Amino acid sequence: MEIPAELWYQAIFVRRSRRSFIDRLPEAEKLDRLEKVCREFRPFAGVRAEFLRNSPEKVFKGIVGGYGKITGAPYYVAFIGTPGSPNVEEGIGYTGEGVILEATALGLGTCWVSGFFRPEAVKEHIALAENERIYAVTPVGYTEKGFSVKEKFYEGAARSLKKKPLRQLSRGRRLSPGRKRPSRPPASLHQRQTGSPGYSLSEKKPSLSAWRAQKTALDIPNVLIVGSPCSI
Repeated sequence: MEIPAELWYQAIFVRRSRRSFIDRLPEAEKLDRLEKVCREFRPFAGVRAEFLRNSPEKVFKGIVGGYGKITGAPYYVAFIGTPGSPNVEEGIGYTGEGVILEATALGLGTCWVSGFFRPEAVKEHIALAENERIYAVTPVGYTEKGFSVKEKFYEGAARSLKKKPLRQLSRGRRLSPGRKRPSRPPASLHQRQTGSPGYSLSEKKPSLSAWRAQKTALDIPNVLIVGSPCSI
């Protein structure tokens, strides 16, 4: 699969975890596109993403860690790997971020959930090989343009904007001399989707993904850098 690098790059700056979904089903062409990406974007052996057109209501366990309860999502994606495969957790993170950025580019909300979910409920919707494991899931669907009071509360309680600098989390190299960091995130994608700038809870705070992308980058062109699964 050819990675839509420019589209995913723009999605980095507007993507935020969403936990409250609205009663509106995504259009069939968007679902087909996301399913196609899950099926074809498999750069790591022993790692796959499966788009499930099933309600994830039974998949999530009440409070999802410190990040709040997932409510109203019509569909979800499961990230599956084979324990013992080389770099399986990194592969889950890389593959999952690609799927999540595609969903963001389609105007759909997502939320990494890697601990507080019911694998047995996922297994009711998909068959696994004997040696496969479900590492993480994400709900998928439309959300309100703004964050709900509940989402703001849980984001503050979880301190999701207070993260270590990317240079402490990644072995990526600094920008090469002469290359400038973006002064602010490109808002074009978010404006097309919502009519508002690509910022999070207030216009004073760019999204976490945007902050990370501005702080550090590889000087290797056309490479997507992602991390392991985490609920951000």
